[in-house]
Amino acid sequence: MRPSKARSVSLATAAMSAMSAVAWAETQPSAPLSDPQSPAPKPGCLRHEGPSPAKPQHPELLSGYRARPAWKVAGVDWAAGPSGDVPLKDPQMLKGPGINIDLTSRIMRIDNISGLIIDGYDFSRLRLGLWLVNSPNTTIINSNFAFDPLERRMTGIYADEKSRNLYVGCNAIDGAKTASSLIYALGPNVTVEGNWMTNPAQHFLEVTGGGDIAYRYNLMEQGGHALGAHLNYLQLGAARYSSYSVLYNTVYQTPQVAGGEIFQIQMYGQGGLVVDPEIAWNTIIALPEAERKAVSWAVHTAHEPSVLGGRVHHNYFDPEGMYGPIYPVADGVKNPTFSDNVNMRTGERFPDPVTATPAPNTSGQKF
Repeated sequence: MRPSKARSVSLATAAMSAMSAVAWAETQPSAPLSDPQSPAPKPGCLRHEGPSPAKPQHPELLSGYRARPAWKVAGVDWAAGPSGDVPLKDPQMLKGPGINIDLTSRIMRIDNISGLIIDGYDFSRLRLGLWLVNSPNTTIINSNFAFDPLERRMTGIYADEKSRNLYVGCNAIDGAKTASSLIYALGPNVTVEGNWMTNPAQHFLEVTGGGDIAYRYNLMEQGGHALGAHLNYLQLGAARYSSYSVLYNTVYQTPQVAGGEIFQIQMYGQGGLVVDPEIAWNTIIALPEAERKAVSWAVHTAHEPSVLGGRVHHNYFDPEGMYGPIYPVADGVKNPTFSDNVNMRTGERFPDPVTATPAPNTSGQKF
């Protein structure tokens, strides 16, 4: 289920409460910093050329900051997720060879279908996950997923190694604090855009197949709900990634039982390579509770030799609930560039992490 309207107000209130504790919050916010090179965000899955009839989830979330992005921010200036103007259908209406629903395991399984378009279904009615097996070129759009809060599951949307070229756009996906990953794709070439993604037990998006990765225009909130898990908003498995872009996402995180990072410029496993990743025009808010951090770092770099190049620019951070926005560059990243990353609280740009203070030892610390 989608977060309630009351929850939308509570997120904005939490952000404002945290800001009121610092002296600059008593001043008037300055004008947004302009970025003339920033194109207008527009997910390909949007049904409307103009404004969506759906209301933004958290319209007050950026109120009071000294600087905010100049572009339209997902979940603040426009609504991520389904458009809300078309009633969603019962997923049991999806029928045909290769389409099967197991109500015991709460999974719809798609076998051996290429080019299937799943548009406008309410999987939350039956708490269904979606598994793709040998089903390349699948499109999942304008649908609603919400899983059973009493049932642990590996993932919400799963695509095996042969289900390449996956597109997931303009959906609402609620992990109910029990789905380990909201989306887990083993095949190459994945696009995830325009979604409202909430409450995974561990990961928002996990990709292991390489190829082209586009992760953009999403509103993502509150991961890391399983004790012993490691939070990542994006995690990569060892493969060759020829294109990797993380653009125009909105992230909101407070401390949960599992700590971790937001976006990684690295991968787990040996032998992979990420070529020229770009993390840009994202809005990332991490708020603490007492002395507990929400995450360690917003952008985490690699120690093993696995990243060639890389651009991290024009991101806007509230860094209060993290050790820093960008982990000091590790030796696994060759020739990265960093520019125009902004502290929304102060309106100032962050220094180049190459010359930043070395990362603190977080072993045994609460985050």
